[in-house]
Amino acid sequence: MTTIQIDDLDIEFPFEGYPSQVEYMRSVVKALQAGSNALLESPTGTGKTLCLLCASLAWLLRQKKPQTKFVSSMRNRIQPPQDLGLPKSLSRHKIVYCSRTHAQLAQVIRELKRTRYAREIRMALLGSREHMCVNSEVTRLPSAQAQQSMCNHLRGNKACRFFRGLQAKNFEAFLSEADAVCDLEDLAVEGKRSVFCPYYLERDESKDADIVFMPYNYILDPLLRKQLPFDAQGAVLIVDEAHNLPSVLSTAGCLNLPPTDLAHAIHECTRAVAMQRIVMEKEEGEVDVGAEAMREQEFAALKILLCQLETTLAAEPMGGGVGSTSHASPTRGGPSSPSSASSPLVEASEFVRPGAAIVEFLAKALITEETFRGKPGVAGVSDAISTAITLLSKSDKPASGLPRVQHFLETIFASDHGESTRFVIQPETREASSRRVLGYWKLDNAAELLDLSRRFHALLLTSGTLSPMEHFAAEMGIPFPVRLQGPHVIQPGQLWSGVLCRAPAGGVLNGSYAFRTSIDYRIGLGMTLVNLSRNAPGGTLVFFPSYTAMRTTVELWRTHVEGRFGASRTIWSLLEGLKPVFVEPTETSELVGVVSGFQKAVDEAPRKGAIFLAVCRGKISEGVDFADHHGRCVMVTGIPFANTTDLFVRLKREYLTEIAPRRPLVGGKPFTGDSWYRNEAMRAVNQCIGRVIRHKDDYGAVVLADERFAQQLENLSEWVSARTAVYREFRECYVEVSQFFTRYQRTTNGLARQAKPEIPFAVVSNPSVAATAACVPSSADHAKSFATEKELRTQEETQALQRRRLEEANEHPSRVRPPPEETDRNGSHLPSTRPPISSGIGGSPGCGPPALPKMERQKLVVVTDLCTEPPERKALTLGSTSKEFCTFLKERVSTSSYDGFKAALKEIAELRRVGADQGLVKENMRCVVDRLSAIFLEADAAGISVVVEVFSRHIPEELRALYCDLMHSKTKRT
Repeated sequence: MTTIQIDDLDIEFPFEGYPSQVEYMRSVVKALQAGSNALLESPTGTGKTLCLLCASLAWLLRQKKPQTKFVSSMRNRIQPPQDLGLPKSLSRHKIVYCSRTHAQLAQVIRELKRTRYAREIRMALLGSREHMCVNSEVTRLPSAQAQQSMCNHLRGNKACRFFRGLQAKNFEAFLSEADAVCDLEDLAVEGKRSVFCPYYLERDESKDADIVFMPYNYILDPLLRKQLPFDAQGAVLIVDEAHNLPSVLSTAGCLNLPPTDLAHAIHECTRAVAMQRIVMEKEEGEVDVGAEAMREQEFAALKILLCQLETTLAAEPMGGGVGSTSHASPTRGGPSSPSSASSPLVEASEFVRPGAAIVEFLAKALITEETFRGKPGVAGVSDAISTAITLLSKSDKPASGLPRVQHFLETIFASDHGESTRFVIQPETREASSRRVLGYWKLDNAAELLDLSRRFHALLLTSGTLSPMEHFAAEMGIPFPVRLQGPHVIQPGQLWSGVLCRAPAGGVLNGSYAFRTSIDYRIGLGMTLVNLSRNAPGGTLVFFPSYTAMRTTVELWRTHVEGRFGASRTIWSLLEGLKPVFVEPTETSELVGVVSGFQKAVDEAPRKGAIFLAVCRGKISEGVDFADHHGRCVMVTGIPFANTTDLFVRLKREYLTEIAPRRPLVGGKPFTGDSWYRNEAMRAVNQCIGRVIRHKDDYGAVVLADERFAQQLENLSEWVSARTAVYREFRECYVEVSQFFTRYQRTTNGLARQAKPEIPFAVVSNPSVAATAACVPSSADHAKSFATEKELRTQEETQALQRRRLEEANEHPSRVRPPPEETDRNGSHLPSTRPPISSGIGGSPGCGPPALPKMERQKLVVVTDLCTEPPERKALTLGSTSKEFCTFLKERVSTSSYDGFKAALKEIAELRRVGADQGLVKENMRCVVDRLSAIFLEADAAGISVVVEVFSRHIPEELRALYCDLMHSKTKRT
């Protein structure tokens, strides 16, 4: 144990601190002593949590010393110290430590156990009944409201043996024998063994605890904050993993009531009425019949109100609405009048009004704050819902819709309806426009956060990824006098980072919406991963901007991409030939198994490793530790911008842009909606990058495979941006990644060895060897001999193919015809201006025996595609647009054939409407492909593969893979 002194404060630290750790603790102490807010960024793996705990607890214990003697002398003679009415200067300080999940809190508690302070402080851990209750009658229920109702019912009837055990102090032996610090798992195990309730034990302990751990929402949600068992006024609030704070605040401030929840709530009222009648029949003579009958009437009345709400929602006129605050003032027609000024961002199928307008809307459904809360002697809607939830919790199917309706209404009637709130109605989906979702959104939570910060002695926000820090502070909307961007504890050579602008074949890597659906882009991205994976040991984590982007890319990689004829292997097979490939599941229940499989594959073959395809902001991007060889390389395939078609994103961008002049400048510029939009995406990228370095001895590479990152370097975490270079060509990046990992190759005894320089896998630049492009060795000697052998084999294959075509032309001269001559308006012949149609190998058809091409010595190159492109492809004037392609085809086929081509286009367009019947789609597409192949053969028999490929770019994306499969089969047969 080492003592570190900072401003006369002795901090006990488990080991000798690094300079960056001392600086971090200095910032913590500075904020606590001044009672100010702090924004603290320290990269993952720098011991941030340990520094935070040691510095804050050392400060807390010193604050307690002046009053310890006074309080302890009175503890046994009068009431507990929290009831002494001591002056504020002597009141007990408390640290409230928040993180996003219970798993993250468990990691923090493990760090606390490593410190000396674990034996000197009292701690408590707050959580939901879902995580802390040990009574199966409660935990089986689906919602927090249902669990609370059942818990209250069991405790009220003294039917919970765990709560009775708590009252009997069954926990005393556990607390006296165990360490003062325990996590959820410890509490749950001991609660079941000793028969006491961990949930209520920790709530009691939190009243006198020095440090209380809890998830974000206990503090950020106003309703939950009111239910805290202790007074948090004047405490120190620490928010770990604070990069999630903006999204958590947005989620907490945006409430939606889908039609399914409302329909379930109505049905549950019917069930509650039926169950109440059964109760009355069974307990006839033992209960107050009048009271039970009144309860049945309350359920019936509740159902009527909810049906009225459903009707009112369906009848509300849609179309337009207010977006920003400039439109938010009520018009003559009232705040919810359809005549209100419309925002251009709001579509005709949407409805947006100022937040206060929802009160008037609910009044149409006869739901007011008075009817919801009730009045003395008269139960309100909320009471009726709670009673129904408790009643249904005794059935096999507890309530699910009623708790959500209750929470929605409770939040609305507790809100002050500030200028950033919006009352929203939108269709559940574009297809189901008649099914409407009722929404109440807060577009900015700065006011709530400012009010929250005033309740605490100090607010400390910390994370490994807060950059760009000025923008983060602007989004929070509160002052942060103390700020720190800490350096990493690793050496410069432990991280390689680069922006990669081009794929191996030279195609641009740009994952924006305009490019990401392109087959060429996804092929280039796949070949980039194939090449880099050959040199990256251990685990390679690949992050996509969204689940949709990952799904469509993986589907293409698993498909034979036609138009590149001769390719016998897919990108997926190339990847699996190098390493096992795992994909992040959409279901949380499957995540543990997939992650375990990935880690096991890496552990079994650390040099070979494995690939994990994941999503930014997904389950893998944080919360899962990929330390050491589990995460040697991180590749980010695009910038995860939020969906611009999402109504919330549109409204928030507009609102932040409008209020920007009222807020402080950031870097001399206003903090607008576009700034927020960009920073949200880059914070997610920084979080993905953080997977690669987990401790001071770790090392790894970061590949930002999108040219747009070159303009976003300033928005990367400082410790990453300082090490990041921009690579305009793939080969430069490839060589440096290879050299980086070569330096870290280890022998079995842990000593570094000098590896021989390797030439990237080689391939002869000729289409006929495409099928073997994935089978190329990586050794320099083997690569040279491989290239020589392939060069000779290519010459033989080329000559054989030319001889075969000449023989066919001599035997069937009618198959080869010159192109039609061009004429002017008067019918006179014109000299041809069209470029000659290349046969793809040896000259134009019908021109006599062509000269054999001169075979130059082949160069060793990085694999650029499933097959390399024939030089003749460049000579084909097929055009880059669908119009140019049609012009090309019209010039080379007969009028009847071109009419058939236009008919085929109409049929392809019709296939998009078939939708569900995939069998019919495939059959119709097969007929279309049969006709198209004949037309393309007529246009250019020798270069048909190029024609087929170019045409595939002009058909709908969802039909492209099917078209390629069928055309590939067709051309093989012909």
